Amino acid sequence: MRLSSSAGLIVTYAYFAKPDSVSYFLTQYGAARDSLYSLSNSEQIANMQTKYETDKKDQELKVKDLEIEKQTVESQKKSFQRNAFLIGFALMIILSFFIFRSYRQKQLANIEISKQKETIENQKYIVEEKNKEITDSITYAQRIQQALLAGQTLLNKNLKDYFIFFQPKDIVSGDFYWGAEAHNKFYFIVADCTGHGVPGAFMSLLNISFLNEAINEKGFQKTNQILDHVRQQLIHNLSGDGSEEGGKDGMDCSLMCFDFKNNKLEFSCSNNPIVIVRNSRVFQFPADRMAVGKSPKEDVPFTTHYFDLQQNDTVYAFTDGYPDQFGGPKGKKFKHKKLAELLIDNSAKDIAWQKKEIVTSFYNWKGDLEQIDDVLVVGIKI
Repeated sequence: MRLSSSAGLIVTYAYFAKPDSVSYFLTQYGAARDSLYSLSNSEQIANMQTKYETDKKDQELKVKDLEIEKQTVESQKKSFQRNAFLIGFALMIILSFFIFRSYRQKQLANIEISKQKETIENQKYIVEEKNKEITDSITYAQRIQQALLAGQTLLNKNLKDYFIFFQPKDIVSGDFYWGAEAHNKFYFIVADCTGHGVPGAFMSLLNISFLNEAINEKGFQKTNQILDHVRQQLIHNLSGDGSEEGGKDGMDCSLMCFDFKNNKLEFSCSNNPIVIVRNSRVFQFPADRMAVGKSPKEDVPFTTHYFDLQQNDTVYAFTDGYPDQFGGPKGKKFKHKKLAELLIDNSAKDIAWQKKEIVTSFYNWKGDLEQIDDVLVVGIKI
């Protein structure tokens, strides 16, 4: 029975004044209503139970999913950590390999460097010993060469007042000065041999030997005859090797013969002239443009010049080392003209002062540049 119908009947019976029917229906209505409420509550409870169970299962599934997801994350994390560890370990092994290889290579390189250093030091020691032996030999040769040059005793005996600026490029020199007393005269030569250093020194000894032979053994008195003889001897003795260069070595020089008894000067010049200064007046004589040695003019006799000397005349002779020296603000040659002017400007001063000026001017001009040749300048005051 529907509650709405029963409620309608109760109202109807009550309207028509049938109390018994009303009471009955009220009783039935209450029972039905209770039954319906009970049924409704049961259904609600059942539904709620079902929903709870469903929600519970959903919640459990969610929890399970979260658990699975957590396990997955944990698994991935462990996998990542494991992989990172393996990669790091592998990188560490590779790095260790390269470090070890680099260290090993460095060790081998250090061993090789040590061997090379030891070899170089041994070679350096050998070279230093050889250099010392060579230097000692050249130094000994220097003493021999200096012994053959005109000594101070000979020069002081024959020359009144003089200076000699002699500065070899190396220990021994191709430039030389030499003197000899013969025929009541004093012969003096200022010469520049082919080359410098050891080759030049050999040539200087050879030239001194032939000069001594010409003056003291052969008895030649004329300066041109002496140079002619030396030239012939050089060509003859140096051409024996059969080469095209043989005999071309020789010297440029100024050979002077002083006759102090008669105040006369005789001289012959090969490429290098002499300068004579008298009271600021300059006398220059041209040199023969040929060497004392093999040349296209080897059959042409050297020229003899004569000059009457006066007291306080100054005779200058020099090789080309001084005028050819590079220096100055532009690194150019000093040149013959400038050297002649320097000699003339200082000619009135005493010999010691003149030498000081000559030496100072040379080193000021040269500065830090290398000396390119042997240097020889001689001044003789009558």
